[in-house]
Amino acid sequence: MKYTSDTFPELTTLTNPKLTLLVRVVFLLFTTFLLVLLYLIPLALINDYTGSTEIYILIGIYALILTYGIYKFSKDYKKKSTNAIHKIVVNKLGIQYHKLNGEIEHLSYKDLNKSKQLYTKDIFTKTIGVNISSKTLLKVFYNQQERTISFQNTDIFYTYLSTNSRELRQHFLQGVTLYRPDLKIADSVYNDFFINPNTFEFDKKGYKKTMIIALIISLVILAIVFLSINA
Repeated sequence: MKYTSDTFPELTTLTNPKLTLLVRVVFLLFTTFLLVLLYLIPLALINDYTGSTEIYILIGIYALILTYGIYKFSKDYKKKSTNAIHKIVVNKLGIQYHKLNGEIEHLSYKDLNKSKQLYTKDIFTKTIGVNISSKTLLKVFYNQQERTISFQNTDIFYTYLSTNSRELRQHFLQGVTLYRPDLKIADSVYNDFFINPNTFEFDKKGYKKTMIIALIISLVILAIVFLSINA
């Protein structure tokens, strides 16, 4: 929905506890399987070195180091989790990131900077990774530095998954156009996130079209690979 600077409302993170629980369970099952595998792999060596005292000592040392590593990682992870973001608010001032330790990090529209790079807009996107692992990030210049803007809670175990990250992003961009009209938003921002630049709503038609094209291309590639194998 298109708003004015006077009617621009506040939008807050919406979460899904059930989905979060499902993701946690799947992740824990996978992690448990991986850890069991790491502990069992050295035991396979026993068959080749039956009766060797040295191999049992090495396996014991390996198990101790692995256990300490897991303990150290868990301890550090829990300590860092206090900075996890559990709520995101977008309003007339900008974005507020509410952390588990009670702190609130403010990202104000007024502190956004213009790009000093000739071919880079003030707000743009950057893609990291390749193929399936690729991820598109929303970038701004904040306090004279390039910064990634996130709209998802940051810890799967201490916070809940956000279900309206897309709406928060759209709301923020509309806020930029209302309170910082001097900033230029790259066309790639609207295209990459399927946002209608006139209404700031999700472009379902464009999204479906892109997904269909991607599916067709994938099927064509699979068909070519299949035919080449059986040729």
